[in-house]
Amino acid sequence: MNEVFRGRLAIIGMGYIGLPTAVAIATRGIDVIGVDINPATVAAISRGEVPFVEPDLAVAVSGAVAMGRLKATTETPEADAFIIAVPTPFNEDRTADLSYVKAAAEQIAPKLKPGDIVVLESTSPPGTTEKIGTWIGALRPDLRMPRDGQAVATGMSHVLGEPENIAYLNLFFESRLIAHIHVNWLAPVKVRRTLIGGSSKMIVYDDLEPSEKIKVYDKGITLNGGPQTNGDVYQMLVGYRTGDMYAPQLDMTEALNRELRQFVSCVENNEQPVADGHAGLRVVRILEAATQSLAQRGRVVELGQARMIA
Repeated sequence: MNEVFRGRLAIIGMGYIGLPTAVAIATRGIDVIGVDINPATVAAISRGEVPFVEPDLAVAVSGAVAMGRLKATTETPEADAFIIAVPTPFNEDRTADLSYVKAAAEQIAPKLKPGDIVVLESTSPPGTTEKIGTWIGALRPDLRMPRDGQAVATGMSHVLGEPENIAYLNLFFESRLIAHIHVNWLAPVKVRRTLIGGSSKMIVYDDLEPSEKIKVYDKGITLNGGPQTNGDVYQMLVGYRTGDMYAPQLDMTEALNRELRQFVSCVENNEQPVADGHAGLRVVRILEAATQSLAQRGRVVELGQARMIA
């Protein structure tokens, strides 16, 4: 991408990460608004001063403020791009406290417009960016989050007045991830099988299998060398890898029992469930998009823009 950013940037959090980042960008000719909940921090930056001890930063802050490129406020402004640089301290159990990140996302949400950029600069665990998208999406359903994906569903009802008894659902996500779901409640045989194909191995999960519900296959392909163009002929050597299969031993506890136990434990210990409300929201969005796509004979529907059809 060779396009140069010429808009206005808002950085949420004027600490040891946010302020140096603001100065580095402002001194390159970009208008930067620094946001902090501490009025004393905002007042110091507005005077061209550094509100904490950081060698060699004072001159840069003073220069950026004098240039008119760096300003500070306690209120989140409208901007073309936002950087979240708030603290992520540890909880008592050593997990990351994301409450400041969530608060920043909720402050940004009302100010966003299509095409704006949101960057997470705070030190945070994997999956935090996706959570930010979920938090913002819940407050701004009119916006499409880049990771939402798309749904295409087709099906047919063969029983008058009943929902579709057979349906095919395709889900498209970033990084070339695709999911295909086939459901048929009138089928003469019961099949509950899930196939997951990864870059290294493949997994088959069969819910009806009494003992070996999960089987892991060491199977895939390898690309030998890079693509070569010979005139109009595209050549690539593909190697097929077929290895062993193994079935790991699983705890045969009823899934609902395990889920309820984990939920109770989360309530008692103030932890976040694996299948939390955000996961439920993603499922609901997929179902809404599938319903809308079914009603329109397989039209592509963005997951973040789907609305239930009565």
